[in-house]
Amino acid sequence: MADSTDDLFAGRATPVHRGVGGLVTPFEQPPLFNRRVSTPLPGLPNGQDVAFRCFADDGRLYYCKADKDGRAVRAIEWFATSLAKHLRISVAEAAIIEDDDGQTYFGSRSPTSLADEVEVQRYLGTPATGELGQPIPWLGQYLAQLFAFDMFIDNPDRNLRNFIIDRDGGGPRLQAIDFASARLMNFSVERFPIESENTVWVGRIVRGTHGAHLSAALEMLDWIAAVPFDAVETIIGQMPDDWLNLDQREGLRGIWSDGRRNDRIARLRALLGHELQI
Repeated sequence: MADSTDDLFAGRATPVHRGVGGLVTPFEQPPLFNRRVSTPLPGLPNGQDVAFRCFADDGRLYYCKADKDGRAVRAIEWFATSLAKHLRISVAEAAIIEDDDGQTYFGSRSPTSLADEVEVQRYLGTPATGELGQPIPWLGQYLAQLFAFDMFIDNPDRNLRNFIIDRDGGGPRLQAIDFASARLMNFSVERFPIESENTVWVGRIVRGTHGAHLSAALEMLDWIAAVPFDAVETIIGQMPDDWLNLDQREGLRGIWSDGRRNDRIARLRALLGHELQI
């Protein structure tokens, strides 16, 4: 169990260069081959968009997602997770998983040592303090930056079960999972998650415990504004061709090249200034 909230961020990527808005991390070179399904697991999957669980050829457990109900679930998860990682938001590791029939899935890797849901809820529901009882801002800052990111990608479904604590390696690390509900394919300048959706009201709950941290949320918007087009092109290029059609790919590229990103950020900046003070 972590002695302080700082331990929960022990696995954050080390920044290597500074953009206009802040520190970002480079994209890792994708593997030459997709991960292959080694042992599919029986039983109902855990999660509304999870098609199945499996052990892959690297020996790790993955939760695998396919497109569903006309939604480009695989591409949305890959884009949002990759972008979040680039922005130094702590998220679960991801991979492209391929089965024996050549079908590909978005795979979210499960840690080998995973805290149970009760412990995750305790972390999220308890004010973070140090050994001497002093308040520690890291958890509140992380949640504020994740809230800003979810609002930007129009993810309406950030709930308290969309987090895990990874115990692999060093200290425990809190990670966000599940961006499948983000409305990236209908990206607009004006629409954001609303009060009746999980992201907004759950955000208010955690701010009541961990503080608003408006400056951290606005910093995340600066970082998003600083993400260059070639970084987005890299994310899109890493996806299998059949995850998006040509129009959808051009739509994602357009977000970063036609001014809508900056217009959306400007509107979101004003919205956060109001929302995080409620």
